Order: sequence, then C-alpha cells, then structure tokens
Amino acid sequence: MNFRLATKDDFDIVMQLVKDVFSDVGPDTHEIYLKSYMKALESDNVEQFLLIVDDEIIGHVTLTLYHSFYDKGNIMWIDDIAMRPDKRRQGYGSKIIEYCLEYADKHQVVEVFLGAKRDNIPAQKLYDKFFPKNEDFIYIKKLQEHGL
Repeated sequence: MNFRLATKDDFDIVMQLVKDVFSDVGPDTHEIYLKSYMKALESDNVEQFLLIVDDEIIGHVTLTLYHSFYDKGNIMWIDDIAMRPDKRRQGYGSKIIEYCLEYADKHQVVEVFLGAKRDNIPAQKLYDKFFPKNEDFIYIKKLQEHGL
C-alpha cells in the first residue's frame, strides 16, 4: 500500500471513484469535473493523492492548504475522499485519514477541516475516530453550481 500524487492521466480512474461516491455525478457533469480536476492539479495549494494497493488505484483524496492570519498558521481542508466500493470497510479509509494527518504535520498545519454530508453515516463514523466532536459550526452557502 502506498500513496502517490495524482496526474492528468489518472482522471478517468478518479472520476469513476467519484461517481461511486457522489450521487450528483453524471454524464452531463463529466466536462465540469475534468476542468476542475485539471485546475486542482495546476494549483500551488492543492494536492490530490491516490491510494494504491496491489498496483491498483483504490482511493483518492484532495488536500487544500492555505494560511490563516487569525489561526497563525496553515489550515488544511481534506476533501473529495473516494474509495472503490469493493475496498470499503477494510481499513483503507483510516489509512487515507492517517496519511492526511501526517501530511498536515509535515506542513506545519495548525488546524484541519473535514466535512461529511448529514446522511453519510459511514463517513461520519470514520471521521469520529480521528476528529473530536465539537460545537463549532461551518456555514456553507452555495453561490453557483460550479465556478469554471
């Protein structure tokens, strides 16, 4: 098992992982996801990692770093966690989170954010193992469907 940075050539595999996880992905959103994926690859503060097991890509995660004046350090968002359906509930999700936290430590991150949809109970149970429950709120207002 290892992790490596995603490349443009990995898009079709990553797209399949995303389709298996997120219900809003369909043929009409393929081009939008491709543009977004490529934009993330070109970004200086975004890293996309793939989880490789037995020479097969089975998982994906996106990490976004930025500096917070208020928090006096780097902040990291963990996003787009996707796992092949036949590899779920085998500890690989924990491995992805552990990798992300190690990455955060190496980059002097002072705070990590991670979210799950209200109805995604398996993800919430996984995240509960690594992140303390808190009473903070994150407010989200969607301004448009996509910004590309």
